Amino acid sequence: MFNFFTKIDDHFIPAFPGYFYSIIFKVNILNIQTDTLRYTDSGSEKKGTVITDEEKRIIAYHEVGHALVAAKQKNAQPVSKITIVPHTQGALGYTLHLPEEEKFLMSKEDILTEIRTLLAGRSSEEVVCNTMTSGAANDIERATELARNLVARFGMCDEFDMMALGSIQNQYLDGGSMDCFEQWASQHWLPRARIFSGRRISEMLSEITHQDITSYLKLRNQRCVEHFNSVKTQAEKLKKTGPRFRYLALDSTALSTYSVTISNAAYGYAKQNPELRQVNFTLGVDYLNGDVCYAYESEGSITDKSVYPHLMMDLHHNGYNLQDTVIVTDRGYQSIYNIQRLLDIEINYVCGVPLTEESVRQLFEKYKSSLSNPAFLNGRLKVAARTTEELWAKATDFGPLRLSTSLHLYKYPELAALQAISLHQKVEEVLEKKNSGEKVHPADWSRVKNYIVENRQKVWVKNIKGLEEFLTRAGCFAIRTNCIKDPFECLAVYKQRQIVETAFRQMKVLNGNNRLRCTERTYVGKLLLFVIAQSLRMRMLYTVKENEQKLDLDLPGDSLDKAMAMLKGIMAVRPPSKSVWAGRPISKKARDILELLGINNKFPRNLKD
Repeated sequence: MFNFFTKIDDHFIPAFPGYFYSIIFKVNILNIQTDTLRYTDSGSEKKGTVITDEEKRIIAYHEVGHALVAAKQKNAQPVSKITIVPHTQGALGYTLHLPEEEKFLMSKEDILTEIRTLLAGRSSEEVVCNTMTSGAANDIERATELARNLVARFGMCDEFDMMALGSIQNQYLDGGSMDCFEQWASQHWLPRARIFSGRRISEMLSEITHQDITSYLKLRNQRCVEHFNSVKTQAEKLKKTGPRFRYLALDSTALSTYSVTISNAAYGYAKQNPELRQVNFTLGVDYLNGDVCYAYESEGSITDKSVYPHLMMDLHHNGYNLQDTVIVTDRGYQSIYNIQRLLDIEINYVCGVPLTEESVRQLFEKYKSSLSNPAFLNGRLKVAARTTEELWAKATDFGPLRLSTSLHLYKYPELAALQAISLHQKVEEVLEKKNSGEKVHPADWSRVKNYIVENRQKVWVKNIKGLEEFLTRAGCFAIRTNCIKDPFECLAVYKQRQIVETAFRQMKVLNGNNRLRCTERTYVGKLLLFVIAQSLRMRMLYTVKENEQKLDLDLPGDSLDKAMAMLKGIMAVRPPSKSVWAGRPISKKARDILELLGINNKFPRNLKD
């Protein structure tokens, strides 16, 4: 592959050293200071990361190398942003290129341009800083993938001409590929299994439509509703307190992709990789059994707040039974318009409220003394709460109707104290540096800039008013609902919405689905596979929890992941050219796990074809 890189442009590559000296000259002219180079990150800043001055210098030249090489090429995408602020997803810096128009095809010139731009970061390190770092690892990986595809898939290399030397390797289960499934299945016993080739799997995925997914999820939702009604009826028969509502947690995530063919892939708020397009994926997870019973795919540039009304319309238009159902969402979906919409269409909701909402800020100021009063403290939950009633209007044929909703205000005293101590420590640390003329890390300054001021004597001091405002909000949050009057009951419901966050973590990390490695033709089918895999995982987890007490057995480490790892050793394999399958012995721990899962673990030792 190295030889290929050196041949991609006979005129450009040999000129790298001189070219980068011209870059350095331009950087000096622009008087860019590496320790202050900072642009606002489209993702979240990783606060508290301490980077040495030398590392800042290397990162800055690395990113400037990307930007300037891109600027010198006519086919390169324009540079929108450069940052050396550490990102929560692991990047110490990045250069963001945004296209001026949507493109669904890449020419040979486009690919070569992208490769040059990717390699420019490492070359800049070598020429300017006389070193090589691990920061170029992702660049090299992406450049290698592009170069490989140019030769092996796209037929753009003169030496091999139009020969398909490779194929798309779609990620499948434990990190293998769909193309490997046929070979793997031929050597592992799969009772009643039909073995498909990688090509046939792709064809089946391409046949799946959005309507297929909707039909499947409506069925899952109906099963969840039936389960809820069954549990409720059983509780009534036993004269016990059963569930009043069925709770459906909604949350979204972004699935990034290198593909240029997926129509809904777009640049947006980067929850993963800020340099990649993404597709936003919303899941609805049932509280009672953890089943995924709703999914909605949207363009990557659309915010959660904007997509929320469309989610509600989609639920209605597709015939979802939302009677006795409460929609639970975090504050990312919250807006005045969205709440009004929920009230208009008569949907029960529990949603977090951002503290930036002016009415909420005023209420916290009004009730700050009572939230510190032990009379309003729940000792078991370690949280104080106050509830206020709001009146909302709803248009009817008979005129406006007044609807009462509850706004629950909460404060964790322990969390408030920890946040206050941490802030005061950081304020005093920054004050000392500012008054002594030392440099302040950008992340530290961003955190305290509202809590320190420079007085008339040019001395930096505490902003007492700002600190008082912070203490009013420290450890605080709010929840708005139209169906749960008790603040502590509402809090318990809201905290359980982490079930959908767990679903995303499992779907993306444990199932290897954090990246869409597919095209427009197959990605809808892959989304369905994600959902089914997650439903199976959650069903397994709930089955285990139901059987633990019955069987007096415990899940190893209380972790389904550990249990699944232990079960990987259970298989029957067939050596090449043999006709007999050889089963491996099953350990006592593995048999216990199978029993918890309700699986008959009496497997035969030897199986003939």
